[in-house]
Amino acid sequence: MTQHLPLIPIERRALLIGLGALPLTTLPFLAQAQPKSAKWVPDRPIKMIVPFPPGGATDAVARLVADQLRVRLGQSVVVDNRGGANGIVAARAAATSAPDGYTLFLGAIGTHAINPYVYPKTAVENEKFTALAAINTLPTAFAVPRDGRATTLEQIIKLGQSGEGNYGHWAVASVPHIAGEIFKKKANIPKLQGIQFQGAAQCLTALIGGQIDIANLPLSLAQAQTERLKIIGLATTSRVPNAPDIPTMAELGYPVDIEAWYGLFAPAGTPQPVVDTLTAEINAIVANSEVRKKMFDMALKPQSFPSAAAYSVWIQGERTRWASVLRDIGVEPQ
Repeated sequence: MTQHLPLIPIERRALLIGLGALPLTTLPFLAQAQPKSAKWVPDRPIKMIVPFPPGGATDAVARLVADQLRVRLGQSVVVDNRGGANGIVAARAAATSAPDGYTLFLGAIGTHAINPYVYPKTAVENEKFTALAAINTLPTAFAVPRDGRATTLEQIIKLGQSGEGNYGHWAVASVPHIAGEIFKKKANIPKLQGIQFQGAAQCLTALIGGQIDIANLPLSLAQAQTERLKIIGLATTSRVPNAPDIPTMAELGYPVDIEAWYGLFAPAGTPQPVVDTLTAEINAIVANSEVRKKMFDMALKPQSFPSAAAYSVWIQGERTRWASVLRDIGVEPQ
């Protein structure tokens, strides 16, 4: 039996013939009907490179986000800790990975705002990454030993004026080092000596043991040692929810504002659908009430931006800001 195709009115046939003869680029009305960016759905595990060893604040943030991404994307997210060279080793590994969404980088204030100024020959430029989304900031606290020779800010300043006082940090241009140098300048105590340790754990041990007089530590780390440490003030612009009784350094008359921060990045050239999907997922994670509670319990402050582009602009502002501060406190490019 012969099948007959449905009749098409002459007017529609003419239109279809005409459209077939035109390139798609000449049909903007068709292009506008298409979605701007389809949702990316990963089909294999994702790796998140972290620039510091396991066990610290950075690692805790990475594992919290990785676990949430696993649930939301339906794929495991493997945390790959690569310490060394103040985050430069990990940043280089991430930046040179395939830009396909399957390698992410947990960037920080050091890798994206400070290293480009301090280590211009070896640091990975921000242009090698695509900023995805912010995650949180990490308040830092000035702490002293409860049985130390100086247990108040005034006593620390007197020690600094005498040339006998010191403070601890774990790398040139690390957050504790920058905070210490800003405090020295604000308090006019240039003789306060900075003592460098191999890492946060070693610095903490020395502080508890009274080998150093004061140190700037992640608030969560300082709070965990409140039986042996006394927190004098916060290097933040405002008090934090889980430590409402601790004043800021500005309230004490010596404004020191330096909070570490973390965000998620991908190698430059990552397709826009991947960027859009990951940005939306991270923003949703940070907005989740249970996640926010976990962050507050860890003495972290959630941070977010309306878009990846807005986050990228903010990061460039951070880089400019800290380059100026580092020059002001006498830190020279290496």
